[in-house]
Amino acid sequence: MSPEPASYQLHHDEESIAAISSGSAPSAIAILRLTGSDCHQRILPCLKAKKQGHKAGTNKLKLFALIDPETSKTLDEPMVVFFKGPYSYTGQDSVEIYLHGGPYIIQKALELVYRLGFRAAEPGEFTRRAYLAGKLDLTEAEGIQELISAQSEQQWLAARNLTQGKLKRKIETVRATLLEAMAWLEARIDFPDEKETSEVEWQQVDKKISLVKDSLETLRTSFSSGQVARHGLKVAIFGKPNAGKSTLMNELLDKQRAIVTATAGTTRDYLEESCLINSRLFRFIDTAGIRESSCEIEKLGVQRSFDIAKKADMVLFLLPCDANAQDILDMEEWTQSLKPKNYLKVLTKSDLPEGQTETAAQDWIKISSHTGAGLASLKDQLTKQIDSHIGMVERDVTISSPRHKAAIEEALEGLLRYTTGRQAEAYEEMLAFELLQVAKALSSIIGAVDSDEVLGVIFSSFCVGK
Repeated sequence: MSPEPASYQLHHDEESIAAISSGSAPSAIAILRLTGSDCHQRILPCLKAKKQGHKAGTNKLKLFALIDPETSKTLDEPMVVFFKGPYSYTGQDSVEIYLHGGPYIIQKALELVYRLGFRAAEPGEFTRRAYLAGKLDLTEAEGIQELISAQSEQQWLAARNLTQGKLKRKIETVRATLLEAMAWLEARIDFPDEKETSEVEWQQVDKKISLVKDSLETLRTSFSSGQVARHGLKVAIFGKPNAGKSTLMNELLDKQRAIVTATAGTTRDYLEESCLINSRLFRFIDTAGIRESSCEIEKLGVQRSFDIAKKADMVLFLLPCDANAQDILDMEEWTQSLKPKNYLKVLTKSDLPEGQTETAAQDWIKISSHTGAGLASLKDQLTKQIDSHIGMVERDVTISSPRHKAAIEEALEGLLRYTTGRQAEAYEEMLAFELLQVAKALSSIIGAVDSDEVLGVIFSSFCVGK
């Protein structure tokens, strides 16, 4: 039996891996990224310096010929840079080869490195290795993925805050305050008769715990703005049938996404679509028209409309200009019962003769999707709403990941158990245990994750080559 290749004798996270990190679309340049404990030795046999003195050195971009050792044919003449670990992205020896971006060259280059013993990189494996090498924490790693997928300034801003370590530093500060309280508790437990620990007042510990709790509550509250920055402002378009919801949806998207007919009840289910308005990202949801119906399907659609409106970041309540008095009363009732976070009242079909809405239109935005009147004003109001969330992301540390929110909520639950125990005069060992659980929850945000399965979930959403 032949011996196993060297790559199989290495730990999975030390094996030499390869991937095109410049994306799959054809381009002028394609970047072949290599990393692993023996990647330099593996790739050297197929690289030949094009200029005298251009030997393989580290951190310098040099011209080489990429040669197939089996045929001695030159596949390409790329620029190549070698990185010596730990001074590389992954912390391991690495190589980047800047090939011409033709599909044939890319295919042959990958075939070549696979024959040399490199294996295909898994999604996010380069960044995972950077995390394992301590080059960045989990929040910074997640920020890199968000940067790659950012399509708007607000998404870029939220991602940049993570890559710059703002959340990491905030968590470390909160955790340091928590550890000060834990240290005093441990001192009382270990040295109960020492004057230095017995005379320290409990109020000092309670004050630190209160500071931790306030900071975590603020972070939890910021999740709403963080989600808006990351995924866009979720706007529900709500109203009776034929109020112009689908027409407005199409106008905002600048395309015919929703079916529009004169028949009431055309939309039985919701439609969701994202778009940029004034360079801001929005997620519009066209909901089923609200009315009494004996049709089971339509009744389910109406109930879903209410559910969506309750959960949306903002609701556009639509009422046509020719609505009657009952329509106005119904709309006001829905506005009060739904209690949306934010909402705008919109009078549609302003090109039609006004009905009984004219006396109730003082605080409504009047638009006509037919003539375009009022649409610019509506978009400006939508922009102001989203900018209030983006402003918070710019000023403060915010969270946008459900993983971060879950960890913070776990920490707050631990603080609640601690506070309940303090009030019940529980044993100090029990109180210290609860604070230890809080510390573990906070650590999990920035990197104290023991399970490979959890890391696999986090990095599986990354693109190959990053």
